[in-house]
Amino acid sequence: MNPIRFSKLDVWNEFEQKIHSAIRLSLHALREIDNKSNLEEPSLNRVMYQGLRKAFFESNYPFSILFDAPNQPDPEDEKPDTWERKRPDLQIVWVDDQAENSRDHQKTYVIECKRLGEPLSKRSLTEAYVHQGIVRFVAKEYSYGRLAGSAAMIGYIQNREPDDIWKEVNDILFECGLPALSRPLRSENSVNEMNHTLDRSWISGRQLILRHFWMDLR
Repeated sequence: MNPIRFSKLDVWNEFEQKIHSAIRLSLHALREIDNKSNLEEPSLNRVMYQGLRKAFFESNYPFSILFDAPNQPDPEDEKPDTWERKRPDLQIVWVDDQAENSRDHQKTYVIECKRLGEPLSKRSLTEAYVHQGIVRFVAKEYSYGRLAGSAAMIGYIQNREPDDIWKEVNDILFECGLPALSRPLRSENSVNEMNHTLDRSWISGRQLILRHFWMDLR
């Protein structure tokens, strides 16, 4: 198998677009499973993991996937830090054989997944989406996507109207002092996609573009 050849300027964008394509395929496959509107996050994430593996294989992409694994260390850090023990749901890894240094040689794209819908007992799914999802990409103690300029969130909508969820998520983001989530940039086959630009003050000059994929499983 010949390695993928990316131009130096577009290396990350090419990598990211291929991941986005695989995410869409995996989400569409998720709609075909039984009892999807009642499954819990670990089961849904496992289906996503299997779907991404299949999509990468069928597209001949040499990417590997880490499932519920710790953050990958920063090669420039001399000592371990607590953020290395945090565990995003999925991490896509690609080894760039054209990289000019060890830090850029391995590229990691982080994906965090959460259910969306009506509250479960006293637990708000929209609050969990923000506080246990989005915030982990901007909080230094979690450092999700630390080595990248972009990452993704997947929302599994199991009940409730997407527009109502979107409004409530933005209300919570406002309370947290975080930017609002855009209106969908793309809506196709029950998948709504939105971009979210976040500042990470603990990384000098490093913004994060967080791509949200909301799959309607109702």
